[in-house]
Amino acid sequence: MIKHAIKELAVSTLIETLKPYANDAKDALMNTARDTLESAITGRRSIEEWAEIAIKGVDKVKNKVVEQNGWKYIGGKLNFQLSETTSDKVVISYELYYQDSDKNWQKVSAESDMYASNFTLESLEDMKTNGKASYEVE
Repeated sequence: MIKHAIKELAVSTLIETLKPYANDAKDALMNTARDTLESAITGRRSIEEWAEIAIKGVDKVKNKVVEQNGWKYIGGKLNFQLSETTSDKVVISYELYYQDSDKNWQKVSAESDMYASNFTLESLEDMKTNGKASYEVE
């Protein structure tokens, strides 16, 4: 009877101790499952392949800014870089440069991240070696 009571106390203490970490573990598990599913659906792609996909969205932004503001598009970059804060992410960013009617420079930029597991191992190694991969936005 005492053995059973000690066991129950130990189990309830363990549960209370681990409870704050349950959501973190659940989130990590969900992220891993989502990452695995994304990789299974899309497969690993090279930086070049992801650049071809991303540039379509960047072009829409570029054209929308020109249309809405009347600015002249000058040039820009699409960048892929390993995250500095977490090893399982790749940061995708763009910087677009314009001149307004007064010839003042304007910059439009944004960034997002993607799981590194969506990139080929060769692409990840290239980013580790070179720091980042950049593509001109014409």
